[in-house]
Formats: sequence, C-alpha cells, structure tokens
Amino acid sequence: MKNSNVLVLAGVAAAVVVAAVVVTRSAREETAVHRDESARLFPALGDRINDVASVTIRRAGKEWTVARKDGSWGLSERNGYPVQFEALKATLVGMADLRPVEPKTSKPESYSKIGVQDPGAEPATEAAAAAGGALITLRDDKGQELASLIVGTAKFGQVPEVFVRKAGEAQSWLAQGSVDVPSEPMAWVDRQIMNVSRERVHTASVQHPDGERLSVSRSKPETPVFGVDDVPQGRDLTSPSIGENLGGAITYLTLADVQPATAVDMESNPGPASEFRTFDGLVVKVATTNKDGRTWATFWAGFDPAARTPEADATDAVPEPTPADQPPPDDRARKALRPVDEVKKEAEQLNAKLSGWVFELPDYKAAVLTPRMEKWLKPTAPPPAASEPPTPLAPTPGG
Repeated sequence: MKNSNVLVLAGVAAAVVVAAVVVTRSAREETAVHRDESARLFPALGDRINDVASVTIRRAGKEWTVARKDGSWGLSERNGYPVQFEALKATLVGMADLRPVEPKTSKPESYSKIGVQDPGAEPATEAAAAAGGALITLRDDKGQELASLIVGTAKFGQVPEVFVRKAGEAQSWLAQGSVDVPSEPMAWVDRQIMNVSRERVHTASVQHPDGERLSVSRSKPETPVFGVDDVPQGRDLTSPSIGENLGGAITYLTLADVQPATAVDMESNPGPASEFRTFDGLVVKVATTNKDGRTWATFWAGFDPAARTPEADATDAVPEPTPADQPPPDDRARKALRPVDEVKKEAEQLNAKLSGWVFELPDYKAAVLTPRMEKWLKPTAPPPAASEPPTPLAPTPGG
C-alpha cells in the first residue's frame, strides 16, 4: 500500500463532506440547535487526515493498532501484516465527516444505554456490550493525538446516525454519519491468501509424513471433475467427485490468523505437504504443521515450464467441429489459462505477499488440504457370517 492511497483519502473525505451538505435533512434536524451545516465533530481532522499515522482501537477488552510504515498500513499486533485500505479509509473518512445533531446524556450511568461507555467499563446489559463502547484514537507520526472518539449504537434511517462521545468528555452526542469499527483485530486484515481458479488446476497432491500420498488430476482443463489416482483395488470412492475438494483447495483460500514465519516452528513437527500444478505452469507448494490444535501453513509459488501443457498455448486455436448431436464444448476453462509472462508475474507476486509469514488455516480448509485416502473410501463390507452346521435331531423314543 503506497502513500498515494493516503493522499486519495483526503480527496475522498472532501467529497463526502460536500455530498453530506446537500443531502435532504429530516424534520428533526431542521429544528435541531446545531444549524451550522459545515460544523464537524472534529473540525480540523479533515485537513489533517493525511497526517494520521496510527489508528488504535479498544473494544470489548481488546486493543489493537493499525500503523503506517513506509507507505503501507499494517496490523501492529501481527508484525505489520497488511490491512485492507478500503476498510481503514471508511473509518477515517467516517470520523472526519461526523456532524453533531443534538446533545445526549452526560451521565456516566446512562452511557451504556446508547453504547458510549468507556470500553473498559462494564456495560449495563449484554445488548449494550455488543452494540458499542469502541474507542478509536488517531495519532500522527510523532504520537500526537489527532482525534479520539467512543463510537456507540448506530441508528439506521434515511440519513445514518450514531451515538458518540469524545474521549475524556462527559457530553455524548447523536451525530450524523457512520463510522466503521472492526469487531476484532483480524477484521481489517485481507484474509485472502490466494485465489487460483479451479479451472486452471491440473494436478493436486498431498504427501503425509508417514509416506502416504494422495493425488487427484484432470486430463484437460474442460474435464468436469478431478479423478482420484491410485484408488486401492476393490475399494470404492464415497463420491465420484470427491477429488474436487483437493483440486479446488487453493481457490478462495483464506486465513484464520497470521504470524511472522519465525513465530511457528515448521520443522520439528512437519505435517502433510501439498502441491498444486496448473495447466499453464504455476506451481504452488504448501507446508503445514499442527501447533496447539491449530493448523499453520507456509506457501511458495513458482513457474515450471515442464508443468505447462499444450492447452495453455492453444486457447485461441480454432475448435474442432462438434457433431450435430452433441453440444459445443465449454471453452471457459481454457480461457482461464494465462500466458507465460503472466504466470511468472503471478508467482512473483504471491511470493512477495506470502513469504515471511505463516498462516493459520480455518479448520474446514485444513481438512481439505490434508486428506487421507481412507476418508475418501466407502467402508469395506463385513465378511459374511459363517454358516453353522445343522443341529442333529434328537432320537425319538422307541426309534
């Protein structure tokens, strides 16, 4: 994330301010005490929005900081792992554009009714605990506070409103506008690890530490399902499409948590390792380990010309005629394949994004990436019960 993103922020804020001035006011706002349409809860924040260097949030007993370093924004509690700029921008622009509508309670015992209690204070009700009490503090690169606000319960209507209270002040307010407050530290993080479309995947395999290997493959990009290789003789798969789970494992692959690579020992207790090869030559390798019941993974990507198949270089070829009694082939799969230069660039971008980090995988995705063949097979039928010899008849009297 570059400095240009931060510069854009000021322009966006200005546009929001102008748009807010011309929006239709409710009747209550027309009779409110505060008639200055240009008034803002933080009048100077719009002009200093580019000076914001850190955003600290305290909510429900948790505190975390998003900070800017070398033009990029990252989560401090995760060693600066990148956050989604659009989510951050929504919060900063929202704070800069808040306008006071009318004063509300200044009694601490009533704060929890509108969610503006101090985050460390115990709320009066469970609903209040879930609804508000989120403290957002903005600072510049010297640590000087630019704005600090407790965001409470939102009111939804034709014009969005929210209950707020400036930190350290007794007076609370109903303000026009909205502020996006993340619910927990990872809420702002870009959770997508990678998204390699299923149509591109040629083969996928898993190697377990005990030597068991499981692999799936397709002969052509348009082949409808992944076939499971080396199914044990005499055994049946639970489903003909069971291989789809592994074949599509790196499509929309997301994280549950992230840490610097040095935070998790990947070597002392190695778990299953998987490898994916696409028709256009991309290779993705995944190494896993289990720590405290959680699956952690590292990723590597590269381009292998030997993995690239003729289909990847023939997407513009004239298709062969299709018999009249058959539907035309679906060429969407082949159109998903990429030229060599794009695949090489993709691998470089993935490594730049993922190297140096270890990712906790959601349980369902960890299961998909570490399957066992036995889980994919129908149970074996029990052997038939041995027939017992007939019981001899008892001799009859006088017989």
